[in-house]
Order: sequence, then C-alpha cells, then structure tokens
Amino acid sequence: MWNIRHFLRFGILVATLELPVLAGNVTLAWNPDLNPNVAGYNIYFWVKGGHSTNRVSIGPATCVTISNLVAGATCYFAATTYDAFGLQSPFSSPLVFTMPFPPKLSIVTPAINQQGINGALTASGKASDNAAVSSVFYALNGSPWTAATTTNHWTNWSANLNLTPGTNLIQSYAVDICANHSSTNTVKFVYLVRQPLTVNLNGKGSVNPNYNGALLAVNVNYAISANARSGFAFTNWTDAAGNVLTNRATLRFTMQTNLALTANFVDVQKPALSISTPRANQQTTNAGFTTTGRAADNVSVAAVYYSLNDSAWTLAGTANGWTNWAANLTLAPGFNTLQVFAADNHGNVSSTNAVKMEYLVRQPLTVFITGKGSVSPNYNKSALAINENYAMTAKASSGFAFTNWTDGFGNTLTNRATLKFTMQTNLTLIAKFADISRPTLSLTAPAGKLRVSNTMFTVTGKASDNVAVGTVWYSFNGSVWTAATTGNHWTNWLAAVMLEPGTNTIRVCAVDTSGNISPTNSDMVNLVVPPTALATLGSAAYGDSQYAFLVSGATGYKYLVQASTDLVNWVSLETNTAPFTFVDTNASQFDERFYRTIFNP
Repeated sequence: MWNIRHFLRFGILVATLELPVLAGNVTLAWNPDLNPNVAGYNIYFWVKGGHSTNRVSIGPATCVTISNLVAGATCYFAATTYDAFGLQSPFSSPLVFTMPFPPKLSIVTPAINQQGINGALTASGKASDNAAVSSVFYALNGSPWTAATTTNHWTNWSANLNLTPGTNLIQSYAVDICANHSSTNTVKFVYLVRQPLTVNLNGKGSVNPNYNGALLAVNVNYAISANARSGFAFTNWTDAAGNVLTNRATLRFTMQTNLALTANFVDVQKPALSISTPRANQQTTNAGFTTTGRAADNVSVAAVYYSLNDSAWTLAGTANGWTNWAANLTLAPGFNTLQVFAADNHGNVSSTNAVKMEYLVRQPLTVFITGKGSVSPNYNKSALAINENYAMTAKASSGFAFTNWTDGFGNTLTNRATLKFTMQTNLTLIAKFADISRPTLSLTAPAGKLRVSNTMFTVTGKASDNVAVGTVWYSFNGSVWTAATTGNHWTNWLAAVMLEPGTNTIRVCAVDTSGNISPTNSDMVNLVVPPTALATLGSAAYGDSQYAFLVSGATGYKYLVQASTDLVNWVSLETNTAPFTFVDTNASQFDERFYRTIFNP
C-alpha cells in the first residue's frame, strides 16, 4: 500500500506516486473505505528514465492495471479527487491506493461434519479483501455456482440451502474488484433423515450388527456382516428384488427409504446314515431279507435310497421322517452287496454305506481228472455255495504234464494249474493231464554188429512205457517204417528180415498210446556169403584123454568148431583158419560127445 504525496502541478492540486518497476504489469486498487471523503478520482500516468513522459488519463476507476512496463523505468502516478458534487477538492487525508491481493473467505455455518434434522439450512460466512470484495459464490453438492447475498459489503454473506438427506457438501469462494479469486472453501455436513431398515435371514445364521428395524440415516453409509451357523455357509446378500449385492460376508450399503436386505445361508452339512441290518458278512439261508437303518440331518432328511448288487437306486421306506428306514430285499445266491445313502432337502448327500452279506445255497460240484494227476482241494461231489468263489490247483503225476481246465462242455477255462471259479448249479470241471514220458526200447538181436551167414534173420527186442506202448516200428536198410509184431503187448517184439550180402542196418523206435516216440535204436548185421567148399573133419585120433581131428575147408577162411552131448545144445570151442588140427583136451570128461564145424566169416 502506498500513500500518494500532495503537490501542485499546472495549478491543480494533485497527488503523485513514484514507483520503480521491474517489468510487466502494475495493478492499483482504490478502496473507498480507506478514502471516506473522496467520491471519485482521476489517475494520470507517465514514465521517466528513457521512456515516454506523456501523461495518460486513466479516468475514474476502482481497479486499474498498467501493462507492458519495461524493467528499469520509473513509473509516476498522479490523481485528482472530487467530492460527491463533482467538485475538485483538496485532500483532507492522504489518498490511499493498494496493490490488490486475492480476497479471503471463510464458511461459518455449517460447521465441518455438522449434523442436522432440517432440510433447509442458511449457510453463512465472512469475506474480506485489501481492496474490495465484489461477490461471493457458492455451490451445493456440485450444483452450478450461485451468488450469495450480503448486507455489509460482503463482510458477512449468507445463502439459503435445500439439503439432500445424508452427506451434503457446500463450496464457496470470493471475487474482489480486480477479479482476483479467493481459495475455494469446502465443508461437509450431514442432513439426518432416519428410516427403518429391514434385514431378513434366509437359512441359519446371524448378522452383526443386527440393523433389522433400526432407524438409519438416509444416504449415510453403513456396514453389516453375516455369520453362518455350524453346518451352513454364507452365499450372498440380496435386495428386496432378489438382486445379488455381494458374495462377501460384509455388505457395505448406503441407507435408502424402504430398504430391505437379505443375508442368504445355505445348508452344506451332509446327512448321516447307518445300516443296522444286515451286519457285515452276515449269512442267511432265505432269499427274502429286510434291511434297516437310521438317518439324521441338521435340518431334515429328504430321502434314503438303496441299491442291491448294483441295481438301480430305489427309495426306501420310513414311518417317522427317515429317523428309521427299511427296505425289502430279494437276495441272489452267494454274496450280495447292499449300498445305501441319504439326501437332505438342500441337495446334500451322505457318504454311501455298503455292506456285504451271503445267501447260502449249496450244490454239489463234479470234478473229473483225465490223465494221471491230482487236484487240491478235491471238491468232487462237495456241496459248495452258489455264486461264491473257490479255487482248485492241479498237480501232474510223474511223466505227465498239466494241460488245462475245461468245463463239462469242453470249453477251456484256463491253462494255469490253479483254477478260480464261481460255483454254479450243475457245474462240472475237468483237470486234464498229458502223458509226456517217452517209451523205452532195446534191441536184443542183433547186438554188437553181428556177423551171420544165413540170409534169414529175426530182429528181436523189448519195449515199455509209463502208460502203454502203442507200436514198435522198424526200418531195414532205409526202407519205409514197418510195424513189428508182439505177443505180449510189446514187452517183447520181433521182426523177420531178409539180409543182403554185406552190412545190413536195422533202425527201431517205439510209440506210446499218447504219441510220444522213443529214441531210435539201430544196429548192424554183417552177412558173410560162405564159399562153395564146405568144411570137413578127418584124421581123427583119441589118446591121452584127448580127441584130435583135422578141419579142412576153403583155404584162408575161418571155421568154428562146436561140441554137443545131445545134438541140440551146441557149445563153441575154437575158431581157426582152415586147414587146422583141433584138439579137445576135455574129451575124457564126457561119456559121448559130438562135433561140428560151421563157416564163420
């Protein structure tokens, strides 16, 4: 703020102000309250310091701005005043100009967070400025800015407000004569309009706090939390129209007229169920059986269902709301499986209980054995329970092997020794064993590459088997296999062959009644063709208990000397190359003795 100095210039009483400036604009404001005897004024302006000194008449004003000043200049202001009659007058007091600053404004009513129950409220406040306030504006709840009213030049101002239930917000600012704006002041306050709230519970649970029936302030924010009881779960909050407001347990809401809220809880507890009869693995000889049990729930049981041997689920019966339940069963022979579960009215299902029981119906089993072997345990002619599972194991005797199990129709059941089967009426099982032992065979003649001189030869031998020999076959000199003959079931066998000069080969094998073949036995017979000259005996002599004679024949060939006492049984004595003299040193031991010579190739 500056006081203008008085001086005479051109015969007129003026006041001047010398102001050094930097650059830009200078704004001056005249406050009438500080110049009570001055009705108006004229302002003149000029500049020194290398700038124009022309005086400019700005004219009467309350706020003037000198623009575009240059740094380093000295600005001079001069003013003449006049009174209410327009007459220029001398200064009775210094003429006061101010540098204008933004005005100041405060809201007195309402106070911050003030609460009231009236919808009409008069807002009031104060405004001031170093020059002069020209207007005060206000806005309620974001409405357009509206001018307030004053009776004392805005020292005090007021505005009539129509409030909205709940929190209201008033904003206000002031403008001075130089168009400067004050900061905007803001105050929140509450218009309390209370209405009853309806809170409903759907399902079992509680809310905290329980605002049901409470008078709550409209448009004010509240929170309420839902807590489910044991066996229940909170699902959501809904309004009166069924619209879901939130899935969270805590609902934050703004109170409205006729507001109704519902906390929804759902039953999540499974019902409980037990089977009283039958007991586990209980046995009965009756096809008809009544099963019983109990069921319970935190709310109520809706139904009990049962299934026998995986049949369709069937509704049981009750006479007391499913506290007790029962169902009549028709059992199948053997083990039966009963399954039962309970359901409540909210779709919860109990665990499925299951129990096995046995309906005993016994029938005889027939077991056959083919081949040589045994079964363990041997259930042949045993009365076994229908539809129950059993097992038998087959064991082959020595020389036999287990092949398979078959039923009475010849169908193969398994190739494994242990048969697992389910007993049925008229069931027949057959354990089959196969003979795997090869027969044995031996040659008794020929033996050891025999040399003979006769073309007719009888091959002989023995054969045996753990069951029975079927046939003995021989092949002579690579001919086709031919059956031998026997008179005692192949214990002994023979085959007559016609030898050929030289070496002859005989091959023999035995086959049993199961098709097993013995190893092939073979041997050779060497037929020596005798020379045309036969051996002769001559020059016989007896002396000194010895008998000697000359053996003659084809020179270079061997002859065998044999002796006999009855011309039936002959004993070989000596083989030598003709001609040779044979001496029997034992001749004196016999009453009589006969001799012969045989060509021995």
